[in-house]
Amino acid sequence: MRVEIIETVLAPAREMTPMSEVLGIVIHQTGDTDIDASAEQIYDWHVNQNGWAHIGYHKIFRQAGDVERGRPEEYQGAHCPGANGFTLGYHVSGSFGGKLPTDAQLQSIVAAAADDCEKYGFDPLGILPNGKDVISGHRDWLATECPGAMLYSILPQIRQQVAEAMQQGAV
Repeated sequence: MRVEIIETVLAPAREMTPMSEVLGIVIHQTGDTDIDASAEQIYDWHVNQNGWAHIGYHKIFRQAGDVERGRPEEYQGAHCPGANGFTLGYHVSGSFGGKLPTDAQLQSIVAAAADDCEKYGFDPLGILPNGKDVISGHRDWLATECPGAMLYSILPQIRQQVAEAMQQGAV
């Protein structure tokens, strides 16, 4: 494993739908609020305020590079309609319209994505059957600014770094 996931053990509010098969990753940002959102904060937003079953995302990437568990991976996310049943949701804490994630966040994203690509057996440079990249941004699926112009602009670089990390093996 290239990155440690901090287990948050946040209980689901109700039953969730099992994941069918993981085929890719969708990357998100916090958005208008440029904060270092924790799994607990997102849980409050999604469960307590929106009435969802759990956090919509599977992994939360904090600004210091820590990676927190969101929704357990064996359950479909609530992060991207049309892709929830077969993608992992990565939430990158911050707003990336005018700036990039921290270097620590980017390193953690690459490490976690390399781990997930190996775990689930997909190529980070691959294309899904619907023509979308295996590692995509939320805006690839819906009319949204997410994951922000700056983060979105470096997704090709992230994909390449994930492929290189996989070639180098576990660190």
